[in-house]
Amino acid sequence: MSLLNYILIVFFIIISGIAGVYYRLYILKKKAYFLRTRENTKILVQIKALKKANDRLEISRNELQEINRNKDKFISIISHDFRGPLNSLTALLQILMKYAESFSKDELKDFGRNMDKSVHNLLDLLENLFKWSQSQSKQIEHRPEVFVLAELIYKTVNLLEPTAHNKNILIQVEVDPIIKVNADKHMMSFILRNLLSNAIKFTHKGGVVRITSQTKNNEVEIAVSDNGVGISKEVLSKLFRINTCFTSNGTENEMGTGLGLILCQEFVQKNGGIIQVESELKQGTTFRFCVPLVYEEVEVEL
Repeated sequence: MSLLNYILIVFFIIISGIAGVYYRLYILKKKAYFLRTRENTKILVQIKALKKANDRLEISRNELQEINRNKDKFISIISHDFRGPLNSLTALLQILMKYAESFSKDELKDFGRNMDKSVHNLLDLLENLFKWSQSQSKQIEHRPEVFVLAELIYKTVNLLEPTAHNKNILIQVEVDPIIKVNADKHMMSFILRNLLSNAIKFTHKGGVVRITSQTKNNEVEIAVSDNGVGISKEVLSKLFRINTCFTSNGTENEMGTGLGLILCQEFVQKNGGIIQVESELKQGTTFRFCVPLVYEEVEVEL
């Protein structure tokens, strides 16, 4: 072997060694870069996850603060509603205790009727407050069942017929007698009783209240309408908000709590529906809500 060939072989070996070292360094550098990138990616993912969790916590904190503010205001409103009938009842009792002997039988009957109204207002408020408390603490379970809608409506009408009769208000029911729905019967009874009671309350003597139903796709829309005093646009926006809990007296100075409609909305939603209201001042009001319709299977003889 010539010297030149020997030198070329040595040079080739040296170059191959250097190339191998550089290649090895390249592989190590690439692996380190990959590992560093992967770690950075993990860190970025963790940072993003922490940021999302922090954002969710911030949203939850703001929501809880809003709920607490609303509940504080709600308690303040309810306390005010309690004060009204209690003050009336206390004043009437004080008058009776001081001047009972100077009143005639008719005057005493008037006092009795006014006291009865105050007591009933307090009972209604307590009932709605109890229902709302149960709802908030999840003690009210949604237990849907299939039942005939008209039967529940007529039962509710019969319950409130004496109140309507005292104001000479006609209650018209235009409901399909065979329609069945799938909903919580107790919640539905509460909704109908509140809406019908409000319709009677805000309708003048000699007025008309109508309860109707119509099927829409897989739902039944129930409407409770009156030709009473109506509701202004400003008040409409406050009806279903717990932080306002708007109340107003009826046409015969009947007291209201405002809590009933909030519960109605919650119970309608629990049954998979929505509640809406349409109204014009001095023209009347209509509340509409939907519940799931039940289709009866019909056997066909061939």
